Amino acid sequence: PAGAGPGSALIHTLQSPLPALLAGLGVGSVALATALRPSRAPGTTRTLIPTLGKALAAAAVGGAVLSRALGLRGRPPPSAPADADEGMDPQLSRGSSASVEGGAEDGSGAALGPRAVTGGGSSAGAEDEAWPGTEPGGGVAGAAEARGSIGVAADCAWHTLKDFALLLVRQRTGSIHRLMQHVLRDLQTPAEACVSVTCCVEALGRLWAFDRHNSETWAPAGGLLDHVKTVCAHAGDRGLRPLATASLLTECGDFMAIALSRFTEAQHVLERACAVLSHEECGDPEVQSQVEARARRTLATVLRYRGAYDQAVGYLNMALQVQDEADQAETLHEMGVTYVRMHSLDCARRFLEQSLALKNRLGSGNTAATLYQLAVVLTLGRPPRMDAAEAMLREALRLTPPPIPYHT
Repeated sequence: PAGAGPGSALIHTLQSPLPALLAGLGVGSVALATALRPSRAPGTTRTLIPTLGKALAAAAVGGAVLSRALGLRGRPPPSAPADADEGMDPQLSRGSSASVEGGAEDGSGAALGPRAVTGGGSSAGAEDEAWPGTEPGGGVAGAAEARGSIGVAADCAWHTLKDFALLLVRQRTGSIHRLMQHVLRDLQTPAEACVSVTCCVEALGRLWAFDRHNSETWAPAGGLLDHVKTVCAHAGDRGLRPLATASLLTECGDFMAIALSRFTEAQHVLERACAVLSHEECGDPEVQSQVEARARRTLATVLRYRGAYDQAVGYLNMALQVQDEADQAETLHEMGVTYVRMHSLDCARRFLEQSLALKNRLGSGNTAATLYQLAVVLTLGRPPRMDAAEAMLREALRLTPPPIPYHT
């Protein structure tokens, strides 16, 4: 905001998004340097330096990089492999170590580039090929438009950001420092910001593949967790893609509860998912009801884990009112388990039997868990019915797929 006057005029004269970003950094560095001029109050500057040291270093680097970028717009990317130097420009490493290390410690930034998972932006043999957009006088932006290739253009942006130490690469994942993220967002118009957030929501929706019954999906989901929370926060604030946002938040909360046992945080995420749907009209009321019911059932499960049984029952009752039969069977099962934890065995048995009957009628294969919970109810009863409980457990074992053998 401090550079809105001359900064806006400078940015509008540039034709490439990269110089526009760097121009914003240059203006920001001037504004920050002005804000940190020595104050009349003794000790003021000494107090500010430890707090804003990383911000000042990053802004100073932005000012230095600005002059380089405006003079080297047609410069090709470095010929070294993308992950060879962990994203650091040797000429800038001495002056930008604080900002780069700060970005790594904060863990901020979203993964960038379509080649991020294959080596940080360069494919095999890329060093021997002529880099598009380096013809004399063409410039990176004009060449990217002429090529019309999204993948090549993305790789070009990836290499250029790394060339100027604006992109950090750690373990084949690229990220941008928080200061750079703020500059990028500030330079976008509201319409451009909506497009960016929508693209992020759609991309994460395709990448997310968490399955609570398949532990091999847990690690990939953990790698996307912070990205999902950040992007969904922006999407929720703008009212973008509420159905997709709520679904991602529901999956995110389920993952945090099942895989990470972070129940408090999972509850907050799931409450946000319910709030997104309650404040937005999503076009299809039936689909919205089903997504909202699943979010409420998942929230009820987390509340049961935390011992808030009465709240859990309330959310389950709201979910049952709008669900189809398949989802109702799962919700009735969760209701029965909640009443087991409340030591209300008669209610627990009634809901579990309803769930089992509905699953059998629909041909659902997930009946073993309900049989197990019914066996628990029978063993806790007074008097316990051990024979009937054993029969149910044997049936549950028969329906359970055999475990995968472990080979050393």
